[in-house]
Amino acid sequence: MAKEQDGWQRLYWEDEWVQDDELVFPFVESDTPWWQKLLYATLIGALLGLLGWYIVDGDMEWTRVLAWVGGTATLLAIYVLSFPGSTVLRVHISQHGFAIVRRRGKESHAWTDLESARFEDYPVPNLGTTIPCFRYRVGGKSQEITIGLEDKALATFRFIVEAYLGEAIPSEGPNMRPFSHSLSVFAAWLFGISWVGIIAAHYFVYYTLGTVIGLSFVVTAAAMAVMTWKHGTSKIVVTATAAIFFAAGAAIWTLDINVRNVLLDWEQQERQLGRPPWKLPNPQNDNNDQRDLPPPEEK
Repeated sequence: MAKEQDGWQRLYWEDEWVQDDELVFPFVESDTPWWQKLLYATLIGALLGLLGWYIVDGDMEWTRVLAWVGGTATLLAIYVLSFPGSTVLRVHISQHGFAIVRRRGKESHAWTDLESARFEDYPVPNLGTTIPCFRYRVGGKSQEITIGLEDKALATFRFIVEAYLGEAIPSEGPNMRPFSHSLSVFAAWLFGISWVGIIAAHYFVYYTLGTVIGLSFVVTAAAMAVMTWKHGTSKIVVTATAAIFFAAGAAIWTLDINVRNVLLDWEQQERQLGRPPWKLPNPQNDNNDQRDLPPPEEK
């Protein structure tokens, strides 16, 4: 039988004998069954695929629609199904080390094998809460687990692990920087790729779609940089974003640029080339659209 105390159990756990000095922390699992998650993922993937087909393709042939809808739904379903195998079910802790039990198997590490380890709380924006994680580096590879424990069990788990870590195992390492640093670097990459995408979209005459999507990613990158303002990379991203938008506003005001006319000119060129989102999926509407276009120039 298992003896429960402060969220951990000893001696016996689901047909698995536990050493006398070993503690077992069962993690809280989601109440949503796997088939329901798969259904949600498939439906969301189908909607995203349908939206992508309408904006980018628009061809009414059923095979093309099926490729967009079915392909996106399948990819998202496979992505969701890959999570259950990596879900942490429980963690065994002893004086020798710890073991992480997942659905796909069990991995064990000795305390002396750890190069660095620490607990880290990831803030959740707009919710006023944090996600506790345990990050560790072993064998030249950094790993982390999200701690699915209730408050009392989490405090016990954290106290015991930190006691075993002691001062011998450092909390920082050259290759295990805080999550905020990784988020800051990702924001910088997203910022740079967004502007490259905008330039490429304008080169291939996808003015409207490229500008809308590109600027949305730029704003997202800037928001992530604000969240991680303490890092130098984030300060560069925020400063560059502010400078670009200020320069664009100053140019529009100084040169007296009519933004509405620019947008209409973009739309005119995109319609002539059949670019999305102006390319309608119904071929019968193409003739109606031609009435809005100027007559072709005579050679």
